[in-house]
Amino acid sequence: MHIILIALSVAFTTNTEPKWELIDNQDGITTYKRSVPNSGLFAFRGEAEVRGVDFHRLLTLVAKPKYHPRWMDMCYMSKELKRPSPLERVCYTRFELPSVISWVVDDRDFVYNIRGEVKDNGNTFRAHFNSGSVNRSRPDKCCVRGLLKDAFIELKRHRYGRISMVLEAVIDPKGLVPQWVVYFVQKHWPFKSLRDLRKAARDKSVVID
Repeated sequence: MHIILIALSVAFTTNTEPKWELIDNQDGITTYKRSVPNSGLFAFRGEAEVRGVDFHRLLTLVAKPKYHPRWMDMCYMSKELKRPSPLERVCYTRFELPSVISWVVDDRDFVYNIRGEVKDNGNTFRAHFNSGSVNRSRPDKCCVRGLLKDAFIELKRHRYGRISMVLEAVIDPKGLVPQWVVYFVQKHWPFKSLRDLRKAARDKSVVID
C-alpha cells in the first residue's frame, strides 16, 4: 500500500510540473519558456549548435567574466571579484536595459557565483550561475540589485566538430517592474546570448587559456 501511494505521489508531482513551451526557432536557435511556481517569474531556455570553432575558446568566453559583454545579452560590464577555487569565481555584472524602457526602469546589477563542472572526459562543461549567499554587497547607485536563480550554460563537444550549447536561467530583476516588462526583456535573452556566443567563438582575438 505504501509503495502504491508513493508511486501515485511521484506521478502526480511529475504531471503537475510546468512544461517547457516553445517560444521560437530562429537562425538555428530554439527558445523555450516555463512558469516558475509561486513566483510570477518565467524560466527561459535556449538551445543551439555551432561547428568549426575551438571548444576551448567557447570555454574561455563562458568562464572569464571579462568576455561576458561579448556575448551575454545586455551585459554592459562584468568583472571577477574573487576566485575561491580553480573552477569557481565570484563576479559582478551590470546589465543595461533596452532604451525603449530604460527611461522608466533602472539598470540592473548582479553579484553571483560561477561554478564550473567538467564531465564526459572533458567533452562537457557546465557553468552554474547563482547569486546565493554572495549577493550581500550593496548595489551601485546606477542600478537595482537583481538575483540570478538556477542559471547555467552547458557546452558539449560531439563528433565531427559539432558543439551543442544550452542556456537556461531564472532571473529575478527585483524592484517594482511590471511582469509584462520583465517578460518582454527576458524572453529574447537566451536567443541573443547564444547568437552572440556563437559569433564570438569565431573571433581569434579571444585569448584561450
